[in-house]
Amino acid sequence: MNYDILYQNIQDGAYTSKLSYKEDKQAYRNDQWLLEKQFKFDLRGYVEYEVGKPLTDKQWYPFYDFVWDIGHSAGYNEVLIYAGELIEVIVPFIKEV
Repeated sequence: MNYDILYQNIQDGAYTSKLSYKEDKQAYRNDQWLLEKQFKFDLRGYVEYEVGKPLTDKQWYPFYDFVWDIGHSAGYNEVLIYAGELIEVIVPFIKEV
């Protein structure tokens, strides 16, 4: 997964439920949970693509938790932006491991 594909998926609403919250709150929540899970999977693919190798769960989860915590309130685009900025910082360290 590269940046352009992930960015386009966000723009196309691929990670946003199309179900009506008012009609069925539980179905909406379940659908949105699955879509967020897909975003997390795709974001990991992007990060691993940029790093040039698979990340261990020990590397991935703190990375994801950090970018999600600081970005998700402003939307998936912000999470992607923070991920991109953090990649630039961590790549030298991850490649050494």
